[in-house]
Amino acid sequence: EWTGLDLPEYGQGTGLLAWMECCSLSDSLRSTMLSCLSLDRHRPDHVSMFSKGLLVALTQTLPWCSISQWARLLGVLRELITSARLNVPFSLEYVDYLPLLDLRQFSCELRLSVLLLRVLQFLCGSSCSNWLFCDGWAHICRLYAYTVRDIMNCVKAKLPLHSPSAVPASAAPNTPDSTDLTPSVKAAKIDHDPVKHAEDSPQESEDAHMEAGVHTAPSQEVLFVLSQLFCHVQHIQVMMPGGQSEPLFLCSLEILSHYEAIMAAFPDSCSYVESDNTRHFFSTITDNLNNQHMKAVLKQKIAQLVSSAA
Repeated sequence: EWTGLDLPEYGQGTGLLAWMECCSLSDSLRSTMLSCLSLDRHRPDHVSMFSKGLLVALTQTLPWCSISQWARLLGVLRELITSARLNVPFSLEYVDYLPLLDLRQFSCELRLSVLLLRVLQFLCGSSCSNWLFCDGWAHICRLYAYTVRDIMNCVKAKLPLHSPSAVPASAAPNTPDSTDLTPSVKAAKIDHDPVKHAEDSPQESEDAHMEAGVHTAPSQEVLFVLSQLFCHVQHIQVMMPGGQSEPLFLCSLEILSHYEAIMAAFPDSCSYVESDNTRHFFSTITDNLNNQHMKAVLKQKIAQLVSSAA
């Protein structure tokens, strides 16, 4: 209609598929497609219909994308999620307790991970079971592994430079210039006058302390996001047919390595009880793997997730 051309391979109901394929071709065409997208965000039925259609179109597009094309589509998905045009409910299927955390700054990463889990559930389901050969599944694994690392990099970039509890008071004069600090650390340094805080009321002091904690210690939130990412990768690795799961196994190891490093760098991010619960939870998830070697290696890595809290 989206050209006036006679394209027999695109019939009724394939508009979103064609739109996504255009988004993947070049950066300029991607920008054009996003600017031409007309969607009333005030109409929940429109957003819901668009989101369901895009999920199906993404399932059809993923297996045929090159790395560069898939990278462009990831940018499209992030833009649609952050602009509230793509609705991806975040489910609590991999949460064994309600975390008292502020996850709003990780909303895009969590929703993107859930969206790709849904896409892979479609691809690995009975309706698509004979759609791809072994090489096709291996390609999908590589694209998904690329995505997981991209999400991990975005999540890690939101960590402060140092743990507040790891920096002694005597080191204060040698702290980096404010231009070298991440926004979260700079926010904590603003108005940090001990005399002024001594004059505050107890409630004001407590509120200021809580606010500073939120800004300077998002490591708990990062650990939660990494735990969700680990569970999603494990879920997909179990579903993946034909034994094409080595890239996902390596991703799982990488997630656990980052998890361990953050626990060490930010001792207050996880208590002994919480780390014990995490090891048990991760081990339970890993029990679903069929490959005994991968399972043993992952469990060995999980066993190293021990809290260093004082």
